[in-house]
Amino acid sequence: MASLSDGDVAARPLTVMRGRPLRGRFKVAPAAGHFALAVFLAALARGESVLYRDAGQPDAELTAIRRLLDATGIRVHVTEDRWEINGLGMLGLLEPEKAVDLSGAEKSLPPVLALLGSFGFPSRLIGESRHGAPSLTPVVQILKSIGIVIEEQRSGRLPLTVRAPRTAMPFAVRLEGSTPAAKAALLLAALGLPGISSIREASPSPDHAERLLRHFGATVLETTGVDGSRTLAVTGLPTLGARTLALAGDPDLAALPLLAALIVPDSDVRIENVPMHPGRVVVLSTLEEMGGDISVLDRRLAGGEEVADLRVRHSPLLGVTVDARQLTLDAVAVLAVAGAFAAGETRLPRLGLKGEGELHAALAATLSANGATARADATGLHVGRPAAGRRLGGESVRTGDDPHLAAALLVFGLAAAEQVTLEDMAALSMAFPDLIDGLEGLGAEFYWREAA
Repeated sequence: MASLSDGDVAARPLTVMRGRPLRGRFKVAPAAGHFALAVFLAALARGESVLYRDAGQPDAELTAIRRLLDATGIRVHVTEDRWEINGLGMLGLLEPEKAVDLSGAEKSLPPVLALLGSFGFPSRLIGESRHGAPSLTPVVQILKSIGIVIEEQRSGRLPLTVRAPRTAMPFAVRLEGSTPAAKAALLLAALGLPGISSIREASPSPDHAERLLRHFGATVLETTGVDGSRTLAVTGLPTLGARTLALAGDPDLAALPLLAALIVPDSDVRIENVPMHPGRVVVLSTLEEMGGDISVLDRRLAGGEEVADLRVRHSPLLGVTVDARQLTLDAVAVLAVAGAFAAGETRLPRLGLKGEGELHAALAATLSANGATARADATGLHVGRPAAGRRLGGESVRTGDDPHLAAALLVFGLAAAEQVTLEDMAALSMAFPDLIDGLEGLGAEFYWREAA
């Protein structure tokens, strides 16, 4: 079967049918942006770093990263499961001789802009974004605010040109809301400037980016304010050391086989390389509270972050009220789908975040159309099992540009009594290119059909 990363296939509707139990291993790859950050830190270090990453299917993000490394003089050798990168030091990258094609590298572009924004030469980046790709505007605006020069032809889209600030000096920036891509870009940009730059978060976000910087030898100091804010002080122009490491997996990806193993009858799955930081395990902790049979195995460090393997077995679930202090918007769709298979009601409170109302409404409508008891109101999203005489599944769904919604409904279809068809897979293909193959490796079956 063709891979989900194949654009022609991803544009076609996908039908999901309940099949045999899921069995085997699912290894969680790192998020594309986080892997790009690690690659660029290795390029700025001195000596040869080795990053372990399973190759999987051909990936536009990885291909674009390799083109950029080649264009800036970084020697990289990629084998089946490892990247060997010969770093040239903080100021060692070379000016690209021609424009660099970064087509399809939507998640890697924030650290790309931060990396190239440390050098005085202009870097011309070209390419086409895939359908449904998010705009770069938020990251472009935050990097422009610290002096990095970014020239755009279209707001938030390639092509563009990037170069260092006209006067190199440290910065102080306050971030509002959860903006992990912007924070990671600012951390990388701070390394290329003299002095100590500071990044203040109104509310702390996951700290995997700063942990990775420290792992390569950067100095990143953290202080917490009385108002709950957190400030990161980053020392610029450090001497980074080469490292050999495997990165923690993408927590959003890890949540999907975790949910699938719990709701597909008789399943027994080992999920490898799952990040265990308290700020990244809301789905895990909530599904455990709902009664999920989840065993944590082989805790270890990966890139300065604790990871573990999970053994997950099919379990009867009970509805819960999710703690708003732990809940994130990206976790809502997965937990709502879990609620559709749980006895009692699962309550997902409103967080007051942008786009939350639309997501609640979409989930309530889609799950209701597919047999679940679901409603959205001013207090949040309420989900339960089907009413007497109804069965889960049976309808086609449209998920628009929300990959988390699409992925959660894909998993929903694996356990629903009737087939579920997803009409648009493009956003999911960008966010989780290895998901279909990974689930097929566990025994799931999917059927593509020709678009109307």
